[in-house]
Amino acid sequence: LLQRQMKNILRDLTEGGTTKHLHFGRDFDVPDAYRPDQRFYSKKRLPQDLPNMAVSVLVDMSGSMSSAHRIEFARKGAILLYDFCHGLGIPCMVSGHRTGYREVEYHVFSDFNSVGNNDKYRLCGMSAGGCNRDGMAIDIACNLLARRPEKVKLFIIISDGRPNDGGYCGTVAFDDMKSIVAKYRRRGVETLAAAIGEDKDIIESIYGNGFIDVSDIEKLPKTMTAIVKKRLLQLVV
Repeated sequence: LLQRQMKNILRDLTEGGTTKHLHFGRDFDVPDAYRPDQRFYSKKRLPQDLPNMAVSVLVDMSGSMSSAHRIEFARKGAILLYDFCHGLGIPCMVSGHRTGYREVEYHVFSDFNSVGNNDKYRLCGMSAGGCNRDGMAIDIACNLLARRPEKVKLFIIISDGRPNDGGYCGTVAFDDMKSIVAKYRRRGVETLAAAIGEDKDIIESIYGNGFIDVSDIEKLPKTMTAIVKKRLLQLVV
């Protein structure tokens, strides 16, 4: 439904046309002079270019995400968001991260240049395990997004808690993540963090205005899509 709504909006944007039944405007529509709601005016809309946006989604795949079906809803959110962007021609990258034995595992399920519609099947293989060293994964994902030519670069993180991987925790980890997020904001990357676990205060302290509290985890998939829709609408109005 959201995809269909956005397709209609984008089609109207590129084709232009006339918006009728307005309270105010330059053009008075004589045939509408009878209207009791006094919407007598119309306004012409010139054709515009499509919004220029790229989206990157990074999912925390650490072991704690297996609790309360968090990884399942994160997976559903990533698939829905991928399908939404793909249907609108918006480049979308979906990746996940966790740590293995003394290393960071960075999994790419869909990259920006994917052709076809098969990436959603790889997304079904997203699973939870290990720990999380968020800073390095964020750095990798944001660097790939920052290189994109699109004007708007939207980076969405889905996480349930604080970073934890050996010595990478507490203030050391928080300061590292804040520094990385700030670095890429200066390069035009808009960062949003969807918090779905118990450490929401910690996540909010790291991402500040980019923090999104998803209190009802079952609403996560629709929330992710609504975020992109809202940003697209900001570009077309």
